[in-house]
Parts: sequence; structure tokens; C-alpha cells
Amino acid sequence: MEEHEYQLVDAADFGYLDLGYYSRTAAALRANGFELLADIEDITLSRVHPQPRTFVRCLVSGDGATGTGICHVKPKGWGTVARLLGVIPAAKGVDLGTELSNGCFICTSNSVAAKNMTLPAQVMTEYLPCDTSVSRLLEIHRQRLEDYLQQNPTVQIVPVHTLQDMISSQNRQTAIKSAYYKSILGGLPEEEMADLAGPEPAEKGQAVLEEMRELEDPEHNERSD
Repeated sequence: MEEHEYQLVDAADFGYLDLGYYSRTAAALRANGFELLADIEDITLSRVHPQPRTFVRCLVSGDGATGTGICHVKPKGWGTVARLLGVIPAAKGVDLGTELSNGCFICTSNSVAAKNMTLPAQVMTEYLPCDTSVSRLLEIHRQRLEDYLQQNPTVQIVPVHTLQDMISSQNRQTAIKSAYYKSILGGLPEEEMADLAGPEPAEKGQAVLEEMRELEDPEHNERSD
């Protein structure tokens, strides 16, 4: 699997996003011992899905046990119309993640955009309501991590201290997810892509589903380059 490529970005270039949300959430994380790493864009993803284009504010806990990403997805262009029709939600969220030496990940998130995704067993994710506070999110994540380590005493945390550490860890998690989806349906499960469209109207959902399939098609991507 090709590793995703990331680039540093200036948040000011994303004025259509809620930059205040990024700042407030980062401040709450820093008050809980996290350190700011950088603002980055997954340009591999942006090439396939240029709308919505977004960025992730990356922070890491002082002990290196947990990396976190703050993100706001707000469709533009045709995506804005889709959002207004209820096809694609505008979403804000915080994702906490800890990589373990046995190849598993413990993740805790309040991102509603991904809560219906089926995930491989190695990526143990708990989704909380979108209004869950940073402090509560951290409390639950740390308790889940402590419980798992107590039950698996030979397992250790894979520490994250730098931006490259975080990107490498994320790429390893992406590889696990990619292999999982290919093993079950050759890609992202159709019913989960359909869920993004909602039940009404059926034609609207099908049109978006077909558009997403085209974007996921490698041949389509090559023709677009």
C-alpha cells in the first residue's frame, strides 16, 4: 500500500473552516499536558477528494503515549450542496490514538463523520458523542489504555514524540485498515458508503455513491492527473 503523503500547511489558508475550534481544542489539550506538533494536510487524500479539503492539527502527550488530531471537515463546491441536502455532514472532531507493540491501536474519538465505519479488530476504536469534552475524551482514552495494558502485560506502548513518528504510526494504521477493506469487499464497504448519503432520497444517495466510487477508482485517478 502506498503511504500517504503529508505537507505542512498554514491554517490561515483554510479560512472557511472553524479555526476558532482548532485553537480552543488545542488549548484544552495543551492544558492536559499535550504539545503542539504541526498543522498538516493529507495531500494523498486531497488529490482523490479535493472537496472537502481540510487539515489536521497534530499534538502529542508529554509522555509520548498518545497522539491526537483535531479536524474540521466542511465541504466546498459541490460538497456544499451535498452537505445542505444532508448527503455529507460537516463535522468537527478530536481523534486520540495509541499504537501498541502487538500491532494494535487504541483509539478514542468524538468525530461523528466516522462513527459508522466498520474497523478491523486491531483498531479498537470507541466513538463518543460529538459534544464530549477534551478532558472527558482523555479520561476515557487513558482508562481504556490502562485496562488493555493490565490485561496484556507483555504489550508496550509505541511512543510518539515527533511529527514523523505520528505520520509513520498513522500510515501503519492506514495499512491495516486498507488490508482489511480489501479482504472483505475489495475496498470500502458499499453499505457504509451508502450510509453517508442517508435514506432520502435514494437517487441522491446513489449519485454520490457512484461519484465516490469513481474517485476511489485508480484508473479514474490516473485519467485525472
